[in-house]
Amino acid sequence: MSNSKFRRTAPIFLLGLALTSLVGCQNSSSDSDVIKITFWHTSGASLAGGFETAATEFEALVLEHEGVKVEVTPSYQGNYDDIENKVTKGFATGTVPTIAIAYPDAVADFLALDTKNKGYVCDLSSYAEDSEIGFGKESWFGDGPISDFVPAFYNEGSKYGKEGLYSLPFMKSSEALFYNYDRVAAYGKNYTPEGYTSPLSSASSIKNFMANLTWDQLIDFCRYIKSQSNSSQYTAPLWYDSDSNLFITESYQRDIPYTSLGSDGTLSIDFNNDAAKSMVSELKQDYDDGLLVTKGTQNTYGSDAFKNEKCVFSVGSTGGTDYNDPGDNFTSVAVKVPYANDNPLYVSQGPTLCVLNSPGESDETNSIRSKYAFKFIKYLTSTEVNAKLCVNYSSGYTPVRTSCYSTDLYTQWIEDSQDSLSGLAANVVVNELSDKYFTTPAAKGSSTTRDQVGGIITNVLLQDTSVESAFQSAYQQSVLAK
Repeated sequence: MSNSKFRRTAPIFLLGLALTSLVGCQNSSSDSDVIKITFWHTSGASLAGGFETAATEFEALVLEHEGVKVEVTPSYQGNYDDIENKVTKGFATGTVPTIAIAYPDAVADFLALDTKNKGYVCDLSSYAEDSEIGFGKESWFGDGPISDFVPAFYNEGSKYGKEGLYSLPFMKSSEALFYNYDRVAAYGKNYTPEGYTSPLSSASSIKNFMANLTWDQLIDFCRYIKSQSNSSQYTAPLWYDSDSNLFITESYQRDIPYTSLGSDGTLSIDFNNDAAKSMVSELKQDYDDGLLVTKGTQNTYGSDAFKNEKCVFSVGSTGGTDYNDPGDNFTSVAVKVPYANDNPLYVSQGPTLCVLNSPGESDETNSIRSKYAFKFIKYLTSTEVNAKLCVNYSSGYTPVRTSCYSTDLYTQWIEDSQDSLSGLAANVVVNELSDKYFTTPAAKGSSTTRDQVGGIITNVLLQDTSVESAFQSAYQQSVLAK
């Protein structure tokens, strides 16, 4: 979407943000007057370009208003696991970036590595609430107060079992159900869902049904599709992209214990219980009946299968909405993921930013870098900049500030995109899930636990192991990682 379609509003923040060329490690400056900040990210060309522009604009703003020379260097470092591994090694060698994109589970692992309390991960609470540089205190950045953040997104940064604020939200996503409207309409004209008195024979009845679908209704509809003569064209009617999210989301919705934090802030591994085993056995039966597959069982995401009509429904991240867009091949729609137990709860996903102190630098150097790293994050999450990042440079991510949704840019985009798949997915995240997010406890071992429960789904569905053995192995590995 071209920037020329939108009217600029004051203050003017250019933002051709690009996350492409970020330098791998912190450099010591040959010019003692320059504050050098490195920023490791995972994004491709589009977002990469935006970050580069944002860095340049931020540097100019700080020089104009403070007379301080800052140099921000964004650097692509691979995927989230790559960054976590590089940062972990960097703590040992004394060289880490000033800012890193990471999942909360990774931030928890960084905190756990700091056994001697050297402050590897910067506690941002003192900056965020500072009377002079805190959120909303420097108007020339265009950022508002803490209360302007979507509460669920901001609060995630203080859920590490340790007092303080150790990460800040950057852009967010959740999961959505993408469905092939043409196929649903074709099957629906002869299908009467439980609780309905007539088939899904009109556009309004289809829209109503799909927008308020429960998990049981979805599985029943998949069973009906599977029974039809043309169902052999599908790998399965339903494709679920994340085995881990399937396990965790279903657990939260069904009130099944997953993990929790003990009074000492350590992770409690709670998923090894009969209710969770029954849930996995149910999913195994659905898989055996040919109703669903997962990324783990197919070793690939469902987006290509969805676009090639190898499935009717695809559950995936709204951050990857464009990957599920079939163009003119058929009509696709995004709605919230069907929920179980009359309990619509949804996972909060998307990039998080943390500020790191390098063991190889002096306290003075780390202090000044972390201060201006926080200021750069303020800029990235400011109203106009964050809205533009999400609208013009990302694929399905949504802003983290409430005020972003009322900017001219975002409201115009919603108006222009209301019938597009990206617009529908954004509507799900912003309007339907805003008060229904859950975040899992982030502590040492939480990342391993997430992987292990995803492995339960994959291994049980593929019959690589029994339910009991899969749970026992996953539990042991999770406990060892604590």
